[in-house]
Amino acid sequence: KLTIWTISLLFVGTAMAASTGWNVGASVGSSSINLSDADCAGTTKCDKSDTGFKVSGGYTFMPNFGVELAYIDLGKATLSDGTITASLSETGLAAYGVGTYPIDNFSLFAKAGISSLKSKIDAAIGGFSASDSSTNTNFAWGIGAGYTISKNVSAMLEWERYKGDFSDISSDLTYDVDLISIGMKYNF
Repeated sequence: KLTIWTISLLFVGTAMAASTGWNVGASVGSSSINLSDADCAGTTKCDKSDTGFKVSGGYTFMPNFGVELAYIDLGKATLSDGTITASLSETGLAAYGVGTYPIDNFSLFAKAGISSLKSKIDAAIGGFSASDSSTNTNFAWGIGAGYTISKNVSAMLEWERYKGDFSDISSDLTYDVDLISIGMKYNF
């Protein structure tokens, strides 16, 4: 898994160094950790949504293709049964290839790549607490739309899907994590 991540970062880094169409962006929105009904069984509270954000940098090779590297924080899900409280959070990095279809000041885009997410579980009962974490590399993708405000500034609306994986605790504990966000991008 580390080899795939390293090769992807080298490819992105080499491609970015060879050109001059740099951009940076930030977005914030609603994240949802899609736990199953079985994961929430027996709880009095099962809040699967939170606020997530992303900070990204990339390079556009031509109007229709680019790459993006992002730090993502997908928030956390919180579960409680009255005596035990647990939270599951997701943070990490993602690398994408991005295809864009420009339409005047608007654009539609799709992206696909890999993410390396750290899944962390924190649990507390009474005065005792414990935590565990797992880092996994999985496929990630997204779609969105943009609007060019000026030569250098664009607004974006996007939906992204990541895969959460805590299989070292239970082979059944894999889940999708979605981020619907709005943001701004600055093109150099």
